[in-house]
Amino acid sequence: MLLFCATSSLFADDRKEVDRTTVNCVDYGKWLGKWYEIARFDNPRERDLVAVTATYSLAPDGVLRIYHEGFVGSRDGKCRSVEGKAKVADVATGHVRVSYMWVFSMDYYILELDTETYGYALIVGSEPDELWIMSRTPRMPLPVLNRLLRRMTERGFDVRQLIYVDQR
Repeated sequence: MLLFCATSSLFADDRKEVDRTTVNCVDYGKWLGKWYEIARFDNPRERDLVAVTATYSLAPDGVLRIYHEGFVGSRDGKCRSVEGKAKVADVATGHVRVSYMWVFSMDYYILELDTETYGYALIVGSEPDELWIMSRTPRMPLPVLNRLLRRMTERGFDVRQLIYVDQR
């Protein structure tokens, strides 16, 4: 079992006027499998990508493997993919350090998580343009999405900046 629990507040400095408090418990065993990107803030690495997914599996050494893919412009567009590894950076929070191509690593933080079914998650990175709404299904039920958007607004995120990802 890959269960880590605690509480933490990140980015306590005043550089952001958003609440970046992480979830207090993540079972990374339940995290495994395919996640669909429902919405994101614009970022250069994913610009113009549609049908974006991230698939997590467990490597024999206990590290989470990530296969991230999307298509340029439409499902018929060129597939762009990258493989990476994620390590739990802080067992006391929803903080993982992801390295793609084993050259550089990035920090990601789980701010919201459906802890019952692991059906959705809100993830942010260290940079202001790094925010994703993820779901286990290509289309998130509207009541769930609206509840998550309300929570984001309460946290201080500008939901008007979200780009909704075409998952058709």
